[in-house]
Amino acid sequence: MVVTESSGILPALRSSDVYFLSKIVGLFNLITGCNFLASSIVYTLITAIGIWQLYKTFCELYPPIYKYLAIGILFYPSLGIWGSGILKDPLTFAAVGFLFRGAFNIINFRKIIPSIIVISFSIGVCFILKPYILCTLIPVLLLWIQGGFIGKTKKTLVKVLVTPILLFAFISGGYLVITEISSGAGKYSLENVQSVAEGFHSWHTYLAETRDQSGYSLGDVEFTPIGVLRKTPEAFFVTYFRPFIIGDVRNAATLFEALQALALLVLSIFVFIKVGIFKSFKLILGNRDIRAFMLFAVIFGVTVGLTSYNFGALSRYKIPGVPFYIASISIIYYLGYLKPKNLLK
Repeated sequence: MVVTESSGILPALRSSDVYFLSKIVGLFNLITGCNFLASSIVYTLITAIGIWQLYKTFCELYPPIYKYLAIGILFYPSLGIWGSGILKDPLTFAAVGFLFRGAFNIINFRKIIPSIIVISFSIGVCFILKPYILCTLIPVLLLWIQGGFIGKTKKTLVKVLVTPILLFAFISGGYLVITEISSGAGKYSLENVQSVAEGFHSWHTYLAETRDQSGYSLGDVEFTPIGVLRKTPEAFFVTYFRPFIIGDVRNAATLFEALQALALLVLSIFVFIKVGIFKSFKLILGNRDIRAFMLFAVIFGVTVGLTSYNFGALSRYKIPGVPFYIASISIIYYLGYLKPKNLLK
């Protein structure tokens, strides 16, 4: 095949993320002889390592709930579908897993040099493919690491003296990292958030009206701190608990997603009722793991909810946040209900 400007291939390769993914897949093609199915299998196996690291880390933090975590990370249908195949999503999802694992190793002072190398590579992958993930994940991980260091300090006086210093250092570092990422993120930079969101909204509204695809609307969104805050509950809800079976479903794929969303909504309500609303929020605020995981799930969920406007796209974009949300409610259920119940036996 002759590659020309009119073929549409060269313009696509001018996009840095597409070009980077093409080079990655090209390495697998050298092994598989350019067989698409074989390359997809090898690619999925490699990215699955990162997803396994994510699950493994959660299990090391809370071993008694490994079954709940397996259901929420390894067996959650959308994560299995969009976490496999030759797409950007499996690679960035794996990078999130490696990042999380590396941060966990640093907190526990083990494999420091290899962990820094893995973290650096993972950040590079996300920066090229989906830099907006880093803008949410890096600050949360820094706060989580800071909490881990403080948690390992047993002397109260040392905690009082060191906590403000570490907190300032990590917050400052997080701000600098976000600024640096944003400056090189192109269309995903913080300055372009509104234009990107409006572009998605316009395109997915067109698809919903002309091609019967399942879209949604959050109404008029003002991309100011107050405007985003007003839409935060709705954006979070649409990310994790929609589409609805009645009203949102227009095809089999959306029905499949709606069933998952309904199951997650029922599970969330069950946990908060069983544990209690007040006790649940107390655990979220008091436990550094739940606090960090829920914070990432909320901020990331709101971000993709405000910018997707299509349930098909949303099911892909949200996959880095789903494991952290499910891990959060699983830990709440364990600490707030299962563990006290077992102590009474």
